Amino acid sequence: MNKILENLFRKNSSLSWGAGILLAIVLLSFISVLLPETFFENDWGALLQSPSTNHLLGTGSRGNDIAAGIISGLKISLTVALLSVIFATLIGLPSGLIAATFGNKGKAGIKQLIFFFIFLVLAWFYAFYLRRFEIADASSDSFSMISEILFSFFLFIVILMIGYFFAAKILSPLKNFIPVQLPIDTLLSTLADIITSFPLLMIILTLTAIAKPSLWLVVVIIGCTTWTGIFRVVRSVALQTLQLDFITAAKAMGMKTRTIILKHVMSSVLPMLFVHLAFTFSAAIVLESALTFLGAGLPVGTVTLGSLLSDAKSNFTAWWLVLFPGVVLFLLLLSLQLIASGLQKKFNPRLR
Repeated sequence: MNKILENLFRKNSSLSWGAGILLAIVLLSFISVLLPETFFENDWGALLQSPSTNHLLGTGSRGNDIAAGIISGLKISLTVALLSVIFATLIGLPSGLIAATFGNKGKAGIKQLIFFFIFLVLAWFYAFYLRRFEIADASSDSFSMISEILFSFFLFIVILMIGYFFAAKILSPLKNFIPVQLPIDTLLSTLADIITSFPLLMIILTLTAIAKPSLWLVVVIIGCTTWTGIFRVVRSVALQTLQLDFITAAKAMGMKTRTIILKHVMSSVLPMLFVHLAFTFSAAIVLESALTFLGAGLPVGTVTLGSLLSDAKSNFTAWWLVLFPGVVLFLLLLSLQLIASGLQKKFNPRLR
């Protein structure tokens, strides 16, 4: 493990600086567990107070300490971004692999398709709909929220795998199995193009205006609108890998498609995927900050970096409301860009 990290960071200043800044910011968000509750309470006797000994970074229009807001806001912003990236990856990674592997030559029976959609609905129902109250109850604590949503994702995938096994192992051998040609690559690529063609922020603002504001809503919306980039990267790298000679030889020797994907294709996809995930993570933070700055998405009163910046809209003379949250947001985005650039140089020899 130490050798892997040493090789990864050796002669890679961008990655080292980015990882160092990001680690410092993440540790800053964990400081909240060490601070007293009074640190996060509003001081109604010090409204819009400039930086002082009592409030090192000043206070907001409600007497909220800006330093406390940055610490708690970082935790929310990082949680939303992390869950959004996980959600987008769960959509983009398998869809990109499927599109590259099967192209427009996929075949499935009508009964298989029907059972797939049935299990898709069941997976959503049991993993997310029935557990919506548990997820809502955990929204007050970021780490509980992450664990609850990750468990829902795990349950969703397990139910889909059961459905796949049922459709592939039980329905396929039936005598009345009628294969249907599926242009999988065209369908998925067209769907990605349609989502990309719409103005992203307008879609998010429209959906958040219709639905009830919640952290989970923002995660789903950002994830559903950012998976297209992951899909394109995975599909492109997988297509190039599948055309290599050793893959053709493996197919000729009778190696299963599943083994080829897991053993050979994924090893080529993962490096470029990590690079894109760093960019996606920064994009998710920007989207979340933009939403809360505009007062959409998260419930009223939720403190994030965007909501701290939003307080400056009606208080132009309070420079500290813009400076300190803005600097933290800038450093967070800078660290992610440096990490992405460093990984890109590491995995792409032409950029060294």
